[in-house]
Amino acid sequence: MSYPKARSQDLLISDEGLVYDARCNQVHSLSTTAREVWLACDGRCNLALLARIASKTAATPFDVDMLLYLLQDLEERGLLQDAEFPTPAVPRNEHILRGMEAVFVTSTPAPR
Repeated sequence: MSYPKARSQDLLISDEGLVYDARCNQVHSLSTTAREVWLACDGRCNLALLARIASKTAATPFDVDMLLYLLQDLEERGLLQDAEFPTPAVPRNEHILRGMEAVFVTSTPAPR
């Protein structure tokens, strides 16, 4: 079972879902769902609980595969520590066709 943990060092976090990463000078914009899930990644919440948090925040059923895509987005941007979780069973494009949220995190270089 996977218990993701959010990285906290070298990050500045706004209430609006913006995260500045001083390590790579990037600003990440998290969707409301991504922000709530990321904040819940305390190393004690399992995937099922995180999926419930995502469902409640998104106000739509949020299956484990969509949660895994969200976690992948966070992990690819270095916002999770030592992330290990299974590969989603359903391809991301099938979720997009179903109208599910597909973009959870966008990133851009921070101005100097």
